[in-house]
Amino acid sequence: MPCDWSFGHGRAPLICVVPMTGSGTYEDPRRPMFAPVDSDRLQARGEPRILGYAYEVSDDGQFALVEFVARDRTAFEPIVNSARSDVRAFRRGTARREEVEAEFGRLKRNVDWNQFWTKFGVNAR
Repeated sequence: MPCDWSFGHGRAPLICVVPMTGSGTYEDPRRPMFAPVDSDRLQARGEPRILGYAYEVSDDGQFALVEFVARDRTAFEPIVNSARSDVRAFRRGTARREEVEAEFGRLKRNVDWNQFWTKFGVNAR
């Protein structure tokens, strides 16, 4: 059964596994790939853009399971259409919770899935 990824207030979520990026400096903070920094948000006024995100880092620190939120799903096109083999997007209504858990479970051990899904605003089982 597909995930019950609730979204309201005109916001669309996308959950995905992406590599971590950034050097860890003020100008280039460590963050999930595709995550906007403040300057990105300011430059993209009027264009479909990611409004916010929440993430959990993998055990090795190289990947993150991220929930991106945008007003318009077209903001996710660079993620969904990425040619990178290390980017995996899970669309609401088509992906199954078990798929997400299996994918990220390979990257992070001992995940408390009820607490994890609550962090992302998804109804716990």
